[in-house]
Parts: sequence; structure tokens; C-alpha cells
Amino acid sequence: DLTKELEVYRFIQQTFPNHEWTNDRVVQGGCSRRRMDIWTDCLTHIVNIEVDEHQHLSPDENYTPECEQKRIQLLCEDIGFRPLVCIRINPDAYIATDGTKIPSCWTRSAVKGIMQVSSRKKKDWDHRLDTLKQKIQECIQSIPEYTDQLIHTHYLFYDGHHV
Repeated sequence: DLTKELEVYRFIQQTFPNHEWTNDRVVQGGCSRRRMDIWTDCLTHIVNIEVDEHQHLSPDENYTPECEQKRIQLLCEDIGFRPLVCIRINPDAYIATDGTKIPSCWTRSAVKGIMQVSSRKKKDWDHRLDTLKQKIQECIQSIPEYTDQLIHTHYLFYDGHHV
């Protein structure tokens, strides 16, 4: 179900209309055939937003940390070894740094069975999108320093991570 990813993609397109955003496509000229969820080319670096439902903590073997790390490394090769800034946003439940369990903003509608933002969680969802907006602005504007680390990752709304 790509509902959450498409909702974030629409938000990013509306919020950053001066940037060309690509959703769920392979990198042109890349060899790996891997896809980033939502990304833009800032010339000096790539900003990639990954919408990680349930923090990608599932029994699905496609989301093991080792496989995800390999996927990101292959994407880094596809973009010509330029710095890759990954912003990973979790739209679902997580545990805040103070131990509070924060429920998902999303629920399945009883009538049509589609995923939607719960009316009770609209304020929380807006907060998450605003936090994402601020992080994207920061990452677009600041060119990552060239170090031995080409991949820079930011986690939003994950267990054990501040915002």
C-alpha cells in the first residue's frame, strides 16, 4: 500500500515547487535498478526521503538492516558517488525518547478499507509533515562536507531517535 508514500510525495511537491521531485523511479543511467522513494537532485548532493512504514520493522526479509544498507550503497553508486542525504520518516507508531508510545497517525477506514489519517491524529500528522519540511529545507540548503562518509541519514519519528 503506497498511500502514505504518495501522501508525503504530494506534500513535498506542493511545499517545494521549485525543485524537481522524483517518486519511485530508478536513477537514470544507474545500473542497480534500485529506487528511492522521493528524491531531488541538488547538483552537489541528492536529498532522498524514505517513507518507512512501521520503521521498516517487519518480518519481511526485504527490509533487513543489511539489505537496506546494501540498497542505499547501490543507490549511491547509481548517483555517481555524490553525497546522499537520506531523510527517513516513519508515519506510524513509535516510542518517544521519554518512553511514551506514540500511535500511528494512520488508520484503515471501516467503510472503504483504505488507509487515511485518523481525524484524531490530524494534528500529529501535520506536526510530522512540518518537521519533515524543516529537515528537507535544511538538507537542500546545506551541502554535505566531503568526508569518507558519502551517506548521511536522518531519522524522523523512530524509536530511540529525537524527532
